[in-house]
Amino acid sequence: MKKTILALTVMALMSTTVFAIVKPLRRDLKPASQVMLEKQTISDAVIADPNRLLSVQTTSASVITTVTSFLAQPDVGRALSITPGSTTADVPAGDIVITGVDMNNNTMSETFTLAANESSIQNGTLAFLSVTSIVFPIQDGADATYDIGVIDVLGLKRCMFNAGGLAWTVFDGAFETTRATAVADNDEIEKNTINFNGTLDGAKDGEVFFLQSFECLP
Repeated sequence: MKKTILALTVMALMSTTVFAIVKPLRRDLKPASQVMLEKQTISDAVIADPNRLLSVQTTSASVITTVTSFLAQPDVGRALSITPGSTTADVPAGDIVITGVDMNNNTMSETFTLAANESSIQNGTLAFLSVTSIVFPIQDGADATYDIGVIDVLGLKRCMFNAGGLAWTVFDGAFETTRATAVADNDEIEKNTINFNGTLDGAKDGEVFFLQSFECLP
């Protein structure tokens, strides 16, 4: 009788459906003592546009100018540019500070230091996913204006230990035999950028294959 009960118990346990709650991690996992090749696709990035965000933005000779409304945002994470215009003799020696978010949606800023009477384009090095404000200093006169745009330096979604971590790039479906220009930083994601050898035109995809550092995950 005991054997029968035991057999029935075992059969009942074997026929019981066991449910478990599985929680997806959705995070990058690095196997011990191995490196991980990351792939990032950057789709339809437009060509450098010097006035994508602001065009002929007026400023003031008496108060600091803060701008929070823009013509457009960066189409993808990318570095920015500032071009003084109109009466550049009114451009002071000072800092223009751009604030926004990085590829992980964390707040970041970049300071552009201009010389007095500056008239040439100033290119940034940090990749902005979006911009929230731009602060202009008091000007030497009321007639200086500024364009704010985007350049061909695009943001990476992960950090690299060094630029040598760039494995290869593919642009518009073709392997780039001329190596793209990469900039790396171990733990500040906005400093990790790529500049394809191919020409951006808003209609082509670029693919980046690189070794990430696992030091700046979302």
